[in-house]
Formats: sequence, C-alpha cells, structure tokens
Amino acid sequence: MFVSRSACLVLCVALLALLTGCLPKKILPPDVLRPAESVQAQLHRAELAWQARNFSESAGIYEQLAWEPREGLDLHMLPVIRERLVQSLLQTRHYAQAVLALERWGESDPLARSQWPWHDFLSRALVGLGRDALAREHLTDLMRQGDAAWDLRFAAGVQLVEMHRQARAYEPMAKILAEVFALAPEDDSRVQLERMAMHIAKGLSDGELKTLVQEVGVEQRLFPDSIFFWESQRRAAVREPGAWPEAWAGLKRLLQQGEWADSALLAADLEQLEESFGLPGLCIGFVLPLDGALAETGWKILRGAEAAQRMLSLEGVEVRLEVVNALSPDLEEHVRRLVAECSIIGGPVQRETWQRIQSAGLHHERAFFTFLPALGEGLQEGRDAWRFFSSPKDQVRALLGVAMDDLGIVNTAVLHPEDRFGRHMSELFAREAAQRGGVVRRVQGYSPTDHVEWGESVAGLLGVQPQQRRGRAEKVQLPNPGFQALFIPDSLTQVEMLIPQLFYYDEPRLLLLGPELWTQAWSRRAERIETQYFRLAVMPGTWWPDNPSPATRTLVRYAEETGMVADFWTALGYDFVRWAERLGRFSPGTHAALNATLAGPADFQWSMAPLRWDAQGIVRQDLYLFQSASSGLEILDLEGLRIRLERMRSLHER
Repeated sequence: MFVSRSACLVLCVALLALLTGCLPKKILPPDVLRPAESVQAQLHRAELAWQARNFSESAGIYEQLAWEPREGLDLHMLPVIRERLVQSLLQTRHYAQAVLALERWGESDPLARSQWPWHDFLSRALVGLGRDALAREHLTDLMRQGDAAWDLRFAAGVQLVEMHRQARAYEPMAKILAEVFALAPEDDSRVQLERMAMHIAKGLSDGELKTLVQEVGVEQRLFPDSIFFWESQRRAAVREPGAWPEAWAGLKRLLQQGEWADSALLAADLEQLEESFGLPGLCIGFVLPLDGALAETGWKILRGAEAAQRMLSLEGVEVRLEVVNALSPDLEEHVRRLVAECSIIGGPVQRETWQRIQSAGLHHERAFFTFLPALGEGLQEGRDAWRFFSSPKDQVRALLGVAMDDLGIVNTAVLHPEDRFGRHMSELFAREAAQRGGVVRRVQGYSPTDHVEWGESVAGLLGVQPQQRRGRAEKVQLPNPGFQALFIPDSLTQVEMLIPQLFYYDEPRLLLLGPELWTQAWSRRAERIETQYFRLAVMPGTWWPDNPSPATRTLVRYAEETGMVADFWTALGYDFVRWAERLGRFSPGTHAALNATLAGPADFQWSMAPLRWDAQGIVRQDLYLFQSASSGLEILDLEGLRIRLERMRSLHER
C-alpha cells in the first residue's frame, strides 16, 4: 500500500534526523505558555501570529493544540491546526520537526495521507533536509499510484515538473510532463498541462529553449515536445523576419497534426503572428512546356503538382504554384518576374530551355532542380543547379546490381547501336562493371539503320560465323560466348528486331539487360510485343503503379477519382511539390547549406523511385527493376528469374 510506504519514508527520515543531530529543540517564545489560558484564547493568539507571519510563535501555539484533545477544542479544527503547524515549521526551516509533525499527523488522521497538502509538505521538508532525490522518488511513486485519487497523482506530477524546472533539468521535466499527460483520464488535466508547458516554454531563455529542444530530441507532434518546438518556431519568426514563411508552415502543420487537448491558445497565437507578419504560403515555381511537342508531358507534371498542392492544403499547409511556359518567347523575363518567395524551381524538361536559362544567368538567382538526366557541360551539380531526375548511370547501376550482385554474373557484354546514345551507355556500362570487379568480355556495335547487317553483328558478338547454327549443320559445335549477360542500349522497337538474331544462333541463355527506354515503350504497347524473346530480360524504371508505398497509393486513388492519368510524369510533379515544401526556402549563395539538407536523413514518402543526394548535391535515383509478364510488366521476381536462367542453361548446355 502507498500509505504504508509513505509512513515508512517519514519514519526513516525522522530517525535519520535524530541520529545525525538534525532535529532541533523546540523553540517557543517566552509568552507562548500561559497558565490557565483557554483554548479559544490560544486559538486567537495563534491566528494573530499566523496573520502577522510570526511563524515561530504560531508553531509553538499550534503544537500545543495539534495532538492532545483539549476541552473546548472543536475537533473539526484539528486538520487546520496541524496543517498550520507544519507550515509554520517549514517557514522557520525546522524541517526535521516538520517531518515528525507529519508522521504524528498521519498516525492521528490516516485520511491526511490521501490529501495533497500532506505530500506537498513532506516533499518540501525533504528538500529542506537536502533529500531532493528522496522527495522526487516519493512524488514519482505517488504520481504512478494507480489506486490513488487522480487529483492527488496529478498534483504530484505537477510538483515534480516544477522541481525539475527549478533545477533546470529539462529532459526529466519533459519526460514527467509526457507521462502525466499520458496518464490523465480526461482532457481537463491535459489542457492544464498544455497551459503549464506553454508558460514554462515562454519563460525559458533562448539558450535554455535550444538546449531543451536538443536534449529532448523533439518529436514535433507529441506533447510536450510539440509545445517546445512551437515556442522555438514562434521565436524564430519574431527574431528573423526571413524565417517567417518556413516557421509559419511548421506551425500550421503542427497545429493540424499535433496531439492537442485544446489547440485554441495555439490557434490564437498563430493568428496573432499572421496579423503581424502576413499569411505567407510557400511558393514553388515550375518551368514546363505547356504547348508544343512536349505539352502533354508538361501538363502531366503540372497536374501532379496540383494534386500535391491539394493534399497539403488538407493538412493545413498552403502552397502557391507559379508556372512559366518553357516555350514562351519571353521565357527569361517571365522567370525573372517570379516573386522572390519562389526560390525553388522545378524544371525545365528540355535541354534547349535549360540552355536559355543558363545563358541569362538565372540559375544563380534561384535553386533550379531540373527534370533532365544531366546539367550539361560547364555546370556543376550542387553548385550551379541540381537535378530531380534519374541519369543513365542510375540505369546502368541498377542493371549491374541485379546481374553481378544478385545473380553473381561477372562476365558481361554490350551490343550497342553506333550512335551517340549507344556509345555513351556502352562506356558507362563498362566503367561501372569494372568498378564492381566485373569484366565486359565483348563490345559489339551495329548500324542503327542497316538491319541487313545485324545478323553479322550478332554473330561477331557470339564468336560464330554468319549463318552458322545447329539447325543447318548438326555437326557444328557452337562455342560458348564467354559471357552470361548482355546489355543492349537501344529502343524497344529496334531490339524487338535484333533479339531474334540471338535465338537464330541458338543463344537463348543470356540475361538481357535493357535501358529505361524499354520500360517506357512497353507500357504503351505491351499487347504487341513478342514476349517469348524477353523471358530473361530485365529493365529499369522510375514508376511502379502497384507500389504499396502510401504516397503512390494516394496518388493513384486521386487519379482515379479525378480522371487524371497516374504515371511517372504526374508522380514527378506530385513528389516535387511535397518534397520542395519540406525543403523550405532557398537563399542564393547558400549552396553548401542546401546540400547538407539534401544529404541529411529524411523520412519522405516517394510516389516514384526514391531520389538520394550526397553531400556534394549530386543525386541518384534508386530505380525499380521490371520483367516481362503476360499482362505487361511486373516488378522483378529475383528468385523466379534465377530459376528461369538455370533452366535455360541446362536445356542449352554446351
């Protein structure tokens, strides 16, 4: 029982005081003891002493009246007399006597221990004796006493918070606040705790508040961290006018998503700030083709951005979208006229548009996150601009990851068209394979337009004579090509005509690795593709419509409800707005700080394949890998692919 524990605690402290000589003798004024004085006269004198704050005299008189029944003493007065006795002893710093008085009070009236004043006086007496840890332990036990009255437990928790606050022990103070908040059986107590935490937060110095936020490791939504984060954001807005838009977004989100018992005071606080600094709303800019050959792409990105804007609005976060048509003759002037708050720009999609922006020097004034695979010569990622898009290297990295890391294939080959794209992808593949410890055994080019020569190119790749195959000369022993995976960086239309040549030369065993071009084309005309040639094919992609990610599912549902098409381009706009809102505003010349933010840990939910930036601001996209299926493409089943490879190797063993 808690009562017995309290009694034991009081007795132990009293004995300790006696043994250490801490218990002082009774100090009573000479006029306290008056012979033949009536009880009423004593009570009158005690009241006068109490009102005059003469606690030494009031202690002496109340001690005569507190314990032994006296004729003419109303028993209903005893609780008041005993309480004033203890308070008088505390006021005169006779802490050990106060502990003994509390012990006698508890023995005389067991109900006293069920009232908060008794425990309050005990904790104060213990602190006075230098037993702070014992006082905190007693209050903690009382706070957690499940069968005690809630008012008693609540008062103990509040007292604990105050003790830690006075000691500037902010981390344990926050933990106690959180524990009492969780224990509270009704909102009234939680509201009181919120008011208390707000009062504490406002009374902290900037340094103390910063220390508290750092020590606690703020989880913004949960009490009391939400209160301290709120106050830190409020001060940032007041202290630094330029920080208001970002602070406003954080406060608005916290007001909407925080676990509040009563958010009325916070709402009023935010409203007052809005009256002082205005209603900002984060601005995000776009440079997109809204007419011309790529108009469909530009409008898809914009529709995805608007979907994200609506979702954020439902969360209480207002975002403004400013869009510049990339094909406008006055493109540069339109970009210059964007409001200063639009410091982060998504796009452009076309290289020609990007070159116009560079030539005008506009990329130095805002943070451009281009939707391009590369920034171009002379520009450095993380300094001149950034990318919000995958690169050819991401495709090669994903393909070699499954071939070498997952399937253990070390020897590979490349069959590429003799054009700029084919040669570039071939070189990337060879470099990445070498870095991983792999070997590209053969690199064979072919004319992109002369289909008649393709048979000779494939024969040269496999190391056989043209037209030589088992179907025509049974005694011919076709050699093993010396590689088990083949990369073909060409369009799906070209590859559909090229791959049958491998089967013509009786080589169906190769793991076929294709660029993202295959994935993009496959989704448009899956029903017309001869899938028997692609059973061992793997291709990367940025959009997986069946992705279980909450962000993907939300976008797909929104598309279904509004008649919008959910694909990679809509996902790009959708993710960019949500991601840019999290990023906040960009100030020119702060590239290093932005890079550090980009490279930091994040819990962002992507709807498309996730993007990651390193400390230099260089991005990579972790692409999905797909395989052919009767219904189109499906996410790669690695174990199924391994089994099919082994089966084909055993059927065509040489």
